Amino acid sequence: MECIVCGDENQNDDSKFCSSCGSRLTNQK
Repeated sequence: MECIVCGDENQNDDSKFCSSCGSRLTNQK
């Protein structure tokens, strides 16, 4: 699964931030 960068580009390294953001992006989509 690829992580979409949300907010800060480097935040992509944070799995928790990535999952949380990914969920939001999925819901909005």
